[in-house]
Amino acid sequence: MRRAEVWAAFNALAVVITIVAIAALFHPLCARAEEGHSDEHQMAHGTYHHLYNGIMRPDVKNSSCCSEQDCAPTEAKWDSVRKRWTALKYGQWVNIPPSKIVPRDQVPDGLGAEPHLCAPPPSSSAFGKDEVFCFIEPNGGT
Repeated sequence: MRRAEVWAAFNALAVVITIVAIAALFHPLCARAEEGHSDEHQMAHGTYHHLYNGIMRPDVKNSSCCSEQDCAPTEAKWDSVRKRWTALKYGQWVNIPPSKIVPRDQVPDGLGAEPHLCAPPPSSSAFGKDEVFCFIEPNGGT
């Protein structure tokens, strides 16, 4: 092998090692930021993040519904007998307390057509599995 070929191979290997090292450095940062939320949830949240920003919890003064990744569109059902909403939270149906429903006049344009749920991920040890921060009713509520 000629010297030029050896240097070319060495340079190519150096580039690959550099790319792998950089990726390894940034991967833990990304993983921590998205801890507990599914890829689907991350994508759905990203679509509406600019609208979630600033929605306040109806039950806790000066507390935001969303801390960067807590909100996403969901499925919801109105129980006309019990007069309450249930929503799908990470594959499980949870009851929505009336105190968690964001008043319609505080829902930004663009979020009212479908239900949205703001809740901690199932991996959170700080909250119960049924904890809900906020719920946005679909189509203006019932």
